[in-house]
Amino acid sequence: MIMAGAIAIRSEDARIPALAMANRFTKFNPETEHSVRKGEIVDETLRQLKEMWDTCPFLYVSMYHAEVSRFIRARGLQCSAKDVERLSLAFAEFRDEEQFSMKAGVFLSALINNGNDTDYVVHTLPSLGQFHEIGWENTKNIVVKGDIESGGWRMSAGRIIVEGDVSNTVGTGMTGGTIVVEGNVSFMVGLGMEGGRIIVKGDVEGSVGNTMRDGEIYLEGDYAKLSNDVYGGKIYHKGELIVDEVFSPLKLPSFWPNR
Repeated sequence: MIMAGAIAIRSEDARIPALAMANRFTKFNPETEHSVRKGEIVDETLRQLKEMWDTCPFLYVSMYHAEVSRFIRARGLQCSAKDVERLSLAFAEFRDEEQFSMKAGVFLSALINNGNDTDYVVHTLPSLGQFHEIGWENTKNIVVKGDIESGGWRMSAGRIIVEGDVSNTVGTGMTGGTIVVEGNVSFMVGLGMEGGRIIVKGDVEGSVGNTMRDGEIYLEGDYAKLSNDVYGGKIYHKGELIVDEVFSPLKLPSFWPNR
C-alpha cells in the first residue's frame, strides 16, 4: 500500500508541473494582448499626425511658422521623438503636394519645438527633395540624416547636426546654439547671425557672414568669399582666425533695425 501510495503521489507530481506550466502560459496572455495594443497606439499617433498634416493651414514664409506652431499646440497631440522620426520616413506619400518641401520642414520643426523630448532624428530621403527650415527657432538637439534646403533659422539654443549638404542658407538670424554641417553649403552661411556657432566641414560656395553681428563660424573646407558686411563676430578657416569684429551699432547701415 505504501508503494502504491508513493506511486500515486509521483503520478500526481508529474501532472502538477504540467498544469503549473499551462497556468504560466495563461498568465502571459494579457501581456501579449497589451503588447499588441501598445503597437496600435503608436500607429494611431502616426495616423493622427498624418491627419494633422492634411488639415494644417498653409501660409507662406514667416506667417506660416507661427500659424503651424499654433495649430499643433491647439490639437494637443502628445508625440514622442520616435513619432516625429517615423513621420519623416512616412512623408513619401505626400511628396507630390504643392510646396511639400517647405511645409515638411516647418511642420517637423513645429512638432519638435512643441515636443517634450530633447533629442530628435529627422530623415530626409533623396526622393522627397530637400526640406526647408529644419530647426527654425530651435532649442532642441536634432540630427538630420540627409540633405536639407535650409536650417537653423532664428535658433536660440540646442544643436543641429546635418549629416549631408545644405543647398541654401544655414544659421540665418540665429542667436545661440550650434549647427554642424558635415557636407557642403551652397549659399550663405551665418546670414544675419547674432550668436551661437556654425561649423561647416565641407565647402561653402556662397558668401560667409553676410550681415553677421555676433557668433562664431568655423570653416573646415574651402569657401568662395567672405562677405563685406560682417559687423561683428569671429570667422575661422581651417583653425585660423580670419575675421574678428567687435560689434558696434555704428557699423550698421541706416536701414538695419537696431535691436
